[in-house]
Parts: sequence; C-alpha cells; structure tokens
Amino acid sequence: MWFSSSKSRRWGFLVVVCLLLSTALVSYLWARRYSAHELMVIHTYQVMDSLSQISDGLSRVENERRGYLLSGDRTMLLEFKDNVNSIQTDVEQLGRLTVDNPDQLQNFARLEPLVEAQLAFVQQAVDLQDQSPGVSAQQLDLMRQSVGIDDQIQLLLMAMRDEENRLLRQRIEESVLFQRRFTLMLVMNFVVAALILTTLFVMMSAEVARRANAEEVALENEERFRMLVSGVQDYAIVRLDDEGRITTWNRGAERVFGYLSEEIIGRSLFHLFDKCDRDTPGRHLASALRDGQIEDDCQQIRKDGALFWARVNLTHLRNALGESRGYALIIRDITERRRQQEEILARDKLLDAFFSNAPVGLAIIGHDLRFQRINEPFSKLNGLTPEENKGQYVREVTSELATELEALIQRVIATGVPVMNQEIKGHAPASPETLGWWSKSFFPISKSDGVVNQVGAIVQDITIQKRAENTVRWLSGRLLQLRDDERRRLARDLHDSLGQTLSAVKMNLSYLGRDTSHLDDRGRNAVVESKDLIDACIREVRTLSHLLHPPMLDEMGLLPAIRWFVNGFSQRSGVDVSLELPTVLRRLPVEAETAAFRAIQESLTNVHRHSGSATARVSLNVVDSSLVLEVSDDGCGIPAQKLAARQEDANIGVGILGMRERIRQLGGEMDISSTDSGTSGQVFIPFTEVSS
Repeated sequence: MWFSSSKSRRWGFLVVVCLLLSTALVSYLWARRYSAHELMVIHTYQVMDSLSQISDGLSRVENERRGYLLSGDRTMLLEFKDNVNSIQTDVEQLGRLTVDNPDQLQNFARLEPLVEAQLAFVQQAVDLQDQSPGVSAQQLDLMRQSVGIDDQIQLLLMAMRDEENRLLRQRIEESVLFQRRFTLMLVMNFVVAALILTTLFVMMSAEVARRANAEEVALENEERFRMLVSGVQDYAIVRLDDEGRITTWNRGAERVFGYLSEEIIGRSLFHLFDKCDRDTPGRHLASALRDGQIEDDCQQIRKDGALFWARVNLTHLRNALGESRGYALIIRDITERRRQQEEILARDKLLDAFFSNAPVGLAIIGHDLRFQRINEPFSKLNGLTPEENKGQYVREVTSELATELEALIQRVIATGVPVMNQEIKGHAPASPETLGWWSKSFFPISKSDGVVNQVGAIVQDITIQKRAENTVRWLSGRLLQLRDDERRRLARDLHDSLGQTLSAVKMNLSYLGRDTSHLDDRGRNAVVESKDLIDACIREVRTLSHLLHPPMLDEMGLLPAIRWFVNGFSQRSGVDVSLELPTVLRRLPVEAETAAFRAIQESLTNVHRHSGSATARVSLNVVDSSLVLEVSDDGCGIPAQKLAARQEDANIGVGILGMRERIRQLGGEMDISSTDSGTSGQVFIPFTEVSS
C-alpha cells in the first residue's frame, strides 16, 4: 500500500491537518464578521446610553440649581460638581462614539457648545445666588436663557436618538441575516470535518495493520534484550510494556527487590511502590513518554515490605519508525548515600530555615562591618539580592542610614551589650524617595578572647505602623478640631436662636402681665410662674452656651475665660477653687488657648465627679515660651498600680484621652500623678505669642 512508507504517511497527515485548519480558519473568519455586526449593535446602544446620561445629568444639575435657588440650602449642591463633571465626561464619550457617523457628528458639533453654555448659565446662577440670595432680575434673565438653550439641547438629543433608533433597527436586521448565513456555514464546515475524520480513521486502520506485522520483529528484539540484561546484578534492569507492566526481570532486580522473575513478571510497575507513593510511577511514565527519559530519586518497596531509596532512570523506547516499544527501567539502591546526604544537609537546615522563613530582616555582620549572611527581607532594604549583599560593607549598601547603623554595631562590638528595638528613620537605598521607619536590634553572636567577632542584626519594617499611628493622630486632632467647631456652632445657635426665642416669649408674657384683672388667681399665678420659668431657661441656655464655648475666650482671651469658668464652677459644684494666674498674658494662638481652657475644664470636672475633694487649685504660668498648667486636688487619689496601667486606658475617661491627644497635637505633654492625699495633672504647651 502507498501509505506504508514514512513519506506517504507524512504527506497524508499534512493534507488532513491542512483541511482541518482551513475549515477552522473559515469558521473563525465568519465568526469575526458576525462579531463585528454584533459590535455595531452594541455601539448603537452605547450612543443611546450616552444621550440618556447627558439628558439625565442636565436634569439633575437643573434640579439642584432650582432647589438651591428656592431653599437657599447649600446642601442641595453637594453633588453639583460631580454631576457637572459627569456631564462633561458623557459629552466627551459621545463625541468619541459618533466619530464614525457624519450625520451624528454634525449634531454633536451643535450639541457640545450648547451643553457647555447650559452648564455655564447654571454655574452663573449658583454663583449669583451665593453672592446675593433671592430671585433677582439677573437671575430671571439667566433662567430664561437657560430654558431656551435647554429646548435646543433636547431637540438635538431627540434627533440623535431617532437616528440611533433607525441605525439600531437596520443593524439588528443585518445581524440576524448574517447569523443565519453563519449557522449554515458552520453546518457545512462540520460536515466537511466529519468526512476528513472518517478518511483519517480509514488511514489509521491501515497503519494499525502494518504495525501488527512489525510486532513480530519487535518480539525477537525483546528476547535479545532480555538475554543481555539478565546477567547484570549491580543494577535492577526492568523492561515495561506501554501500559507499565513488567515484561523482563534481571538478577540485579531479584537482588534489590527480593522477587523472583516468575513472581513479578506481568505485574504493574505500581507493585514496586508503597501505597502512599502510587502516583509516582504514573508520573514517571507520563514524563518519559513526553520527554523520552526521566531520572529521579524516589522511595520503593521490597518484597518484605522494607522501603528504600532508589535512583530511577526510565527511558521510553521507540523503533526506527518512531513507534513505541515500551520502557526500559534502570534502578540503583542509593539508601546509604541518601542517608549520608541527609546527615550533611541536616546541619544547615535549621539555620537556612531560620533565615529563609523569618518574616523580619536577619543578618550576620563581621567585626569588619561586612555582611557575612543576610536574608531576603533585609537584603531588599539595600536594593540587592542576598548574594550581592554578602561581603559588602554596611556603609556601601545602607546609604544615608550608614552613620547611625555603624555607630550601633560598633557599640555592640566594643561593649558586647545588645542594642534592642532601636527605631531608625530615613530613606532605604531600595526606595530612596520614600521615608521609612525600622526597628533594629543588634547583639553579639560569637566572641574570641573577649572580642566580639560577629554581630547578629534583626530589622523589622514598621513604616506601615508608623504611618498608621501618624494618620490616627492626625485624625484625632481633626476630630477634636471638628468637635470644638461644633461646640462653637451649637453655642452660637443656642445663644442666637433659642435665646432670642425665649426672650421674645418673655416679652409676650410681660405684655400679658400688664393687665391681669380679667384673670382669676390661678391665671395670674400662672403668668408669674411662666415668667420665672422663662428667666430660668434663659439663664440655663446662657450657661450651657458658655460652657460649650465661652465667647469670652475668643473676645477677651484665656485669663478672663478661666476666671469666668472657675467662678461658675465653684458656684455650681461647691468646690472651692484657688487660682494662681499671671497678671497679664498676651494673646496666644487659638489652638493653644482652646487646649489650655479645655484642660482646666476637663480637670475640674474630674475633680468634682471622682475625687471627692472640697478644694482644688489651678495654676497657670509662662516658662520659656511654654504654657505650664497645673490642676490639683486633695481627694482620694488613684492607686499607683491602677494609674500606671491606665495612663492610656479609656477607663480613666474619654475626656482625659481627648485632652492628652489635643495637647500632643500641639507638641506638648501631659502628666498625671496621684497619691493618697490627692491627684495632680500638669500640662506643658509650647506656643508663639500673637499680636493682641
């Protein structure tokens, strides 16, 4: 037969592959064309979606403008800028989508300046409302112009929608028609592919018959191979068929495994492996079939159940025609050599695991300040690999951090005393543009005649923690500032709104009280009691307003505000407070005055609530451009252990923590000390005087 030659088989296979590839290529090209039709439909929907988003966005902007003009409420404009930006983005997207349509491109050229003009009129109306609230002639003129432009925009949007609807219908019809043709073409391709595969099956059947004839020759060669390897005793030489069954077994295999040839021939290669390693022979056979040969170390099992390590060399055998002839397996017992290797590697295993798996940077540094060993996390800080870092001087690879690091290492070498948890800030060579923080510890490892030869280094990157700490501190300061602003606003609202309302009610009651002849005794008493209640409410509102934020602090300064608060506190609480204040104090920054006032307010409140003391002392002095404030009492005090455990604990009081954070934001310090005879709190706030 003509297909029996190797060249004929190659040409036949090439023709079949070409036909299948041609069928696949035709299908792919038609699929691309069908996808192009579908993309045009999607493109039309995208244009229509952009038109709708522009229309909706203009409506939202106009509604926000009207709401702001009618109510004067600035919150109506919270999303105003976002909506304007969204409209501009949608207009840009519409311009990109209509580039391929000349008619729509003309409409867009008219639409874009109208939208810009409409947004400009809306912005002018908002700016005008900010400057002069209310409806003015200029505002009405802007509204009329805006309505005219909006009508033009809506007409253009409607025209563009109509055009896109027409295109959508047209493109859907074209897509449906092409889909039918595409389906017919696929059916034809499948028929052609089936015919090709049938032809290929016939050709392969002929090839199978030819291989059957060649099998007789292979059997003869296999017998010769069996005779060759049967006398080898140092190596187990085994022949396997294509399914992995043992077909030959030499004397070396009998010595290694303990099986006689009649006991093992015909069994699967899996029989030579333990149950837990049954996937290994399958993996070996697959690798040899794919790559031609595989060499591996694995565990195998003897007849008596003993496991041993073996070096396996598995080769896939093929004849001159490239046909598979099974596998040749050579096995050598390497148990003793394996044990020796494991003993050698075990000595370095712990150190390697320690360096490789440590989540922090580790290094060993010699007395000459060279890196002798370094792991990946530490080496990354220097911008090098561990191999490149090894042998380098500390100064050569640590850039600006070298001066501080060398001093610490030399101190450990000179004294033999570890330096633990030293925080270092700077720019690492691997990221010179980023400021980082690291916690570094250095300790002696080995000594000779009292001299430190090696220093161990542990480095942990704490940049994220430091940044988080700084962020939390900033947020705390911001929250305290917002709380002060809110208290100031509430105080102003109580005084200006509720206070004025109560005053008006008092005036009305005074007017009613002028003539009470028509009232009975109960009515006259009610009028008098109501006036008294209104007076009490006015006093409470004024007191509450001043406690929230005393206007005296802003208008007259810190000293008058302290005197006013302490006087009122003594009257309300019954605690006798002695004041020690300077005669004159220039105006300080608002933050410093507020922090000092709140510290006194919170401290005296805690004295009243917790100490049980009948007296308190407030002292305020200026020392070296710092405000020194002290509040003390003669109360029960706080036990020393509890105070030490709660210095940063919220159980002391949220006000204390807030006060501590407020002072820390200003660069100051706060210290609380307590004994059985009382508690004292000191505050230091640096400041710069401002002109009064």
